[in-house]
Amino acid sequence: MFFNKDKIMTKEVEIEMEATSENVESGELKQSRRDEAQQIISKYMGWSAGTGAIPFPIADVLALATVQTKMVKEILSVYDATLSDVRIKSALTVLIGSLPPQMLAGIVAGSLAKLIPGVGQALAPLSLAGLSAATSYGVGTVFLKHLESGEPIEDISIESSKESFRKAFDEGKKKIKAVTSRKKKEESIISEEGPAIA
Repeated sequence: MFFNKDKIMTKEVEIEMEATSENVESGELKQSRRDEAQQIISKYMGWSAGTGAIPFPIADVLALATVQTKMVKEILSVYDATLSDVRIKSALTVLIGSLPPQMLAGIVAGSLAKLIPGVGQALAPLSLAGLSAATSYGVGTVFLKHLESGEPIEDISIESSKESFRKAFDEGKKKIKAVTSRKKKEESIISEEGPAIA
């Protein structure tokens, strides 16, 4: 029996090149999905901050839950995964409920402060906007990390994700603070320069 070494080597190289090409494509797809999911999280951080401006107590919290549910569904769709609204809302309740009591009290107090005419209605939205955006960042990050792990979404353990959520929530607060301070600097530069002369 006669073996052609060149043909065998060529076939091995072709197989290796195909495998490398598949790995590059899967790596590009993974990065593309991650980027898209992160853009979704950023978009919904803005929407979440906007719920803080709703002037009615409790309505703002309900609106935030709706926004976050929609965000999670969009992230899941990027990864061709689905989860029922009931499971998503249950996950939101557990994750947000895992925040320190003083933080939860601050969110509730901020919402109820809107009942105070004048000052409460002016200041409460400012404090709630940042907290709402940070919780959305935390929720989105938890789901994104699980989807990136390759595990089926049905296997997500919300209980074991609490610590990851709290870290992401703190990271979200830092992001909001950085954006806020950058905007304040820009505004102060504009006010120092004075109005533009036509």
